[in-house]
Amino acid sequence: MRPGEGEELTGQDRELGVKVVRPELDLLEYEVGPGYEGPGPHFHKRHVDSFYVLDGELEFTVGGETVPAPVDTFVLVPQGVVHSFTNAGPGRARFLNLHAPETGFVELLRARDRGEEPDAEQFDVWDADGASAGSGASDAIVVGAGEGHRVSDRLVIKAGLDDLVATETTFEAGRRGPAPHVHRQQADSFYVLAGELEFLLDHEKVRAAAGSFVLAPPNFVHTFWNPGPEPARYLNFHTPGARFEEYLVASPREGESQTEFYERFDTFVVDRPHPADM
Repeated sequence: MRPGEGEELTGQDRELGVKVVRPELDLLEYEVGPGYEGPGPHFHKRHVDSFYVLDGELEFTVGGETVPAPVDTFVLVPQGVVHSFTNAGPGRARFLNLHAPETGFVELLRARDRGEEPDAEQFDVWDADGASAGSGASDAIVVGAGEGHRVSDRLVIKAGLDDLVATETTFEAGRRGPAPHVHRQQADSFYVLAGELEFLLDHEKVRAAAGSFVLAPPNFVHTFWNPGPEPARYLNFHTPGARFEEYLVASPREGESQTEFYERFDTFVVDRPHPADM
């Protein structure tokens, strides 16, 4: 999905594009004006709620603590943690919002944009007024630009949970990703922050400039590379997580083949040449 594409939902002082709605996740890209206030204090029981700030600055209240979130901050709120957010800055802010798994949040927004007032609890949004959700800010993940579990000089793990693994990676010009492969249990999705990537999606090659979103559903052959000439920076989301964060730091066990190692982490290599070589 190229920059600016997706279903548009427009509310008071906010514009958003729906990038994807699937059982594994939904992803929305927001642009909001100064003073914009998101939902009041609330929590979720069946999904994690995560954010990545693209432009401007947001302010989160998580478990009763206020957390500033400037550009390139990643915030993940686990189940049961009360949270809210606002654009407290003088300018506009743009950010991604990802729910994993999908529990109907986009349909809730559609209904509200139609002037309806559905029961938000049916969509796993629980009002926290007077409620105790049982966990606080220490359970949330808040990591700024370049922060997280650094695996290498180009790869940082932002979050590693059962529902979602999120990473941020920089690919130099000409670098290529893994061999063509599929995941049987997880959707593998990408948001390009800077530069350009090229993807193989089944038998099709797709260029993805900054602001593009690409998703390979389970059992869909894919890989990617940087065609150059500039470095590319991107977010990668695995939903569900399927222990992908372990894969990034692990090595084959004694006596385990490379193929067995990949398959232990739900990665099944396909017998095709890498498209960067074609």
